[in-house]
Amino acid sequence: MAADDLAHLRECVEHLAHRLPAQAPLRDFVHHNTLHAYQHLPFAQALTAAARFTGARPWLAEARCRELFRQGRIDAADLDAAMRQVADSRPDELLWTASEPPLRRADLLRALLLHQPAPPTAQGLRWLVEEQQLDTRLPEDLDPAVRRRLLAAAAADGLAEPELVADLWQAVRELTAARSADADADADADA
Repeated sequence: MAADDLAHLRECVEHLAHRLPAQAPLRDFVHHNTLHAYQHLPFAQALTAAARFTGARPWLAEARCRELFRQGRIDAADLDAAMRQVADSRPDELLWTASEPPLRRADLLRALLLHQPAPPTAQGLRWLVEEQQLDTRLPEDLDPAVRRRLLAAAAADGLAEPELVADLWQAVRELTAARSADADADADADA
């Protein structure tokens, strides 16, 4: 090997030595920072960058995390604390106030973390859109308990038998139209 090639090889190895940890990551904490080449990044980004460069897995697999939750080694407070560390998660944001207690973003995120959701089907997505549209078309003064029961019944029927959901939607539309017509008639009478 020529002297220039050897010098270039040494330069490359020195560069790699700076990027790679001086020792392999251990199970327990040790004095050496295996992410020293990524200290300029926030922790989560440093782990992602190191994983991309080294092929190492910086996080436990989701299935393992779910198992640890089932075993009680991770609890809801741990999940909430972790969500609060991720700025974009906005765990306290209210998503739906028509339920008691109201649905917060943390509730949805926790459910998605703990229960591996199946990919939505076309029918399931259609159902979600219909449910959202129905909820916005229901009268605002509809008793919250009735609203919850109506949506829950529609969801239960809709996932099992689509024709029952069509009948339920039709009944709700007729109820909403009747209430709207009554309100219009009252307004005309007052005028």
